[in-house]
Amino acid sequence: MDQPGKPDKHGGLGIASFAIAAVALFMIAVSLIGLSATDPSTLLDAVHDQMSDEELAKTIMREAPMLIIGVVLIAIASFLTFVGAVLGIAGLFVPDRKRLFAALGTALNGFLVLAALAIGIAGYFGLS
Repeated sequence: MDQPGKPDKHGGLGIASFAIAAVALFMIAVSLIGLSATDPSTLLDAVHDQMSDEELAKTIMREAPMLIIGVVLIAIASFLTFVGAVLGIAGLFVPDRKRLFAALGTALNGFLVLAALAIGIAGYFGLS
């Protein structure tokens, strides 16, 4: 425990959790901007041309590389938010440390995890 009158330090787990949430939000924003810039008409034409899987993959890589990058960024961000949520929860239980960043990190990461689950469930069941 710190000396009386001296404020506690912020917990490292909480700071890490908050930083992970910020990085994940940035990755999601970048991927959504890139995905919105992708022209879907090229991809739809490629699908309607009855291409083989290999030809379709080559067309996607050639015509819409940001689609692949965006999906990979979202997948990495989803994994990071889960890790950040666990770190934030752990940071809430560290004694003699401030819990501000742990609470913020847990809330942001938890929101992102729940949003990813909701979007996944909606996509699975075809809800819009």
